[in-house]
Amino acid sequence: MLGRFVCPASRLGELARALPEPGDEEPWEVSVVLDAAGESWQAGLSESLRGVEPFLDSVGENAAVASIESRPPMDGLGGIGEALVEAIPPLVEAVEAAGLRDPVVPFLEIPMDEEWERSLPYALEAVATARESLTGRDGDCRPPAAKIRCGGERAAAFPSPDQVALFIAECRRFRVPFKATAGLHHPFRQVDEATGFVQHGFVNLLAAAVLSDAHELTLQTLTDIIAARDADEFSITSEAFGWRDHRTGPAAIARARRNLFVSYGSCSFDEPVGDLAALGTLPPAP
Repeated sequence: MLGRFVCPASRLGELARALPEPGDEEPWEVSVVLDAAGESWQAGLSESLRGVEPFLDSVGENAAVASIESRPPMDGLGGIGEALVEAIPPLVEAVEAAGLRDPVVPFLEIPMDEEWERSLPYALEAVATARESLTGRDGDCRPPAAKIRCGGERAAAFPSPDQVALFIAECRRFRVPFKATAGLHHPFRQVDEATGFVQHGFVNLLAAAVLSDAHELTLQTLTDIIAARDADEFSITSEAFGWRDHRTGPAAIARARRNLFVSYGSCSFDEPVGDLAALGTLPPAP
């Protein structure tokens, strides 16, 4: 269920010491967040990536780095579209120069700036263009994907339902796979008692992505799915997954999970699993 374990580049040594003994488990897949600072964004990328090879050497076949994650710089640029156009070539160059053991998929975080309605399509078009140029090409850098941040320590870090809906719709239009991160502890949209923030639900995002991919839903319908707080509006069975009157089956779900909404990250493992078990979607823990 875990998929990839997300780890900052600065803590890879700590992860290496915490991994199970070789042979005790299947090898771990790791996604590395490139978190080093430098005189330039490219210098920070290179510094972060320099720590990957020693990590891989120390863990042998016990782990593999399958993806990396980074947020492009915004300073001095006109918006997220311009930031992505400027950031992607140095990212590809840094990955290719790092000498990684296996090819990796870069996930580029798309921040929601003040002109997100105008700049978001431009940003995702930049990612789509890079994907096209790297598809079928030999090298350590695979076609990039997008990343959306759904929460944080401030209310402003939580994008609105219409922002998330537009992000999903534009990723589908440009055929850019994406992952979501931050604040997605629970299946459905709800108020966090500790902070008072309204948190997004990971099932909401999954339903919006899967159903839009299957049925080409309107942007308003996608927004309504993202904003829904009533778990009874959603149905999850072995035959179909749906929201209200919109449903689709396993083949369409698999296609959307492969080509559109490929993963989400949470700092909690127990909370998502416990919530789904309480709903009856997963069997209770033994």
